[in-house]
Amino acid sequence: MREMVEAYERFFEDTLWTAIRAAEELQQLLRDVADDRPHAPEDIPEANYESRRNRAARQAATLRRLLEEDEPIRFSETYDEGERE
Repeated sequence: MREMVEAYERFFEDTLWTAIRAAEELQQLLRDVADDRPHAPEDIPEANYESRRNRAARQAATLRRLLEEDEPIRFSETYDEGERE
């Protein structure tokens, strides 16, 4: 049971990091698109890039806080498969 719980703890953390990276990469992409749009308006469609970039930044920050505040389960050194904590 301990190995399964620890595996899910790692999976949870890895998933949060994946979401953080995706939000940060989206934020950077939207910044680049918004910065390039004045130079190539015919190639970049009109959209609310800045608004979405701001939301992605807030979402990344929220996910980072979740990760920083998370405290995985800690098993005692004397944990025995027969015991329940």
